[in-house]
Amino acid sequence: MKILCWNTDEAVWKHWCQVVTADTQLVRVENRTEVYDLLTQASSDFRYCFVYLEDQTFSQQVEDVVALRSAFPKQKVIVFPNQASQSAALRLFSVGVSGQCAPYIGKEQLSLVLSVVGLR
Repeated sequence: MKILCWNTDEAVWKHWCQVVTADTQLVRVENRTEVYDLLTQASSDFRYCFVYLEDQTFSQQVEDVVALRSAFPKQKVIVFPNQASQSAALRLFSVGVSGQCAPYIGKEQLSLVLSVVGLR
């Protein structure tokens, strides 16, 4: 399985690399342009798109994910916000984001999330 990861945080990236299964390939990008380029070229290659929402640009990143869902409505997107925000969660789920998890999710919990999201 191949997962596109929009992530600018090195510690979170290293954690994700440790909690995915051995048969999972993570592809890291660090900006919106790279995400769009890869999904335009090979959206069917990526089963999921993980997006880490950092504190400094949180509100802008929420809107970037909204735009991403609009541009790629069939892509399963899971967000990993670094801050709790009920209004952001409601906004993201209203546009079809598949899930929201803590950035430092455990291996078992991530496996469960992916199995549930994969059923949709």
